[in-house]
Amino acid sequence: HAPVVMAHGDRRDDGLSSGVFAQVIDREGGLWFASYSQGLSYLPPGYERFTVIDEAEGMAIERTDPVAVASDGDGGFWVLGSSMLYALRAGEASLRPVVSAESLGEEWLQTVARCPDGRLWLASFHGVVEYDPSLGRRGRSLRFPDDGVRTPQTLLCTDDGRLWVSLYGGGLRIHATDGRLLHELAPEAVL
Repeated sequence: HAPVVMAHGDRRDDGLSSGVFAQVIDREGGLWFASYSQGLSYLPPGYERFTVIDEAEGMAIERTDPVAVASDGDGGFWVLGSSMLYALRAGEASLRPVVSAESLGEEWLQTVARCPDGRLWLASFHGVVEYDPSLGRRGRSLRFPDDGVRTPQTLLCTDDGRLWVSLYGGGLRIHATDGRLLHELAPEAVL
């Protein structure tokens, strides 16, 4: 992997691209954006100057675009590219590759959610896969019907460990901590 560096720049004139996939606020009130054309960007609480995190030589992270960002619970973030999960630890200025989509048995990653116990759920076109970063190990995999339309769009892991999965094309799935499907709302039932 190429070294990842921080590049500072005044983005007041051009702002963020229109391709922002995800955003999260940190403990200090700064905003982090995963964007289609600019990689991972940071806007501090004063909202005056963006910091763009990118590979050396200006390539996007892992030559793909970051598609999601989530808090790690300790002041840092999980940054998801379509083919790699990265860690950005609090106080550090570089991304660390953690696990690839291929090693998780996936072709393409779409979003990430962190559970209160530290486990992560990563969504692909075919379902979601659990990953425990403390053990560096893949966990359960929940596969969804492969209809080409209703793939995972966003994930939320609640305080009680339930996993909520919204689907492209509509619909919502709620899974228990053990992966059992508790409830499914069809697209026409979603408001």
